[in-house]
Amino acid sequence: MGDRKLTVEVVAADKVLYAEEADMVVVPGYEGELGILPLHIPMVSILTRGEIRIKHKDHIDYFYIEDGFLEVKEDRAVILASEAIPAQEIEPEVELKAQEEIKRMIEQAKEKGEDFSSLLEELNRSLTRLRVARKAKK
Repeated sequence: MGDRKLTVEVVAADKVLYAEEADMVVVPGYEGELGILPLHIPMVSILTRGEIRIKHKDHIDYFYIEDGFLEVKEDRAVILASEAIPAQEIEPEVELKAQEEIKRMIEQAKEKGEDFSSLLEELNRSLTRLRVARKAKK
């Protein structure tokens, strides 16, 4: 492989969020993380909520992803996401405040005997965004 690079694209909604060469990309696959290097076999995979890591020699770019698809062909990996956010755009303080509010709403729903599964899902999203943001700052 030597000096070969992998062209990585992260596309969400109708815009390209990232399109650069990298040494490797790691994505949250349905059954665990998938690591993609240059000259990878062609494949298509379902992606789940989690973290995308795009590795370069001197740094790693992080993204939060809600879900989507990965298509790989030789030296190109395209990630089509329903939602993707670059880690540097995630504000930890905002996520922490949101988590406190969601926890309060869950407690209220429990007291009233209401379904709070959608609140748990939103809490999980916020926790994942916060984890991605914190990793990127290390």
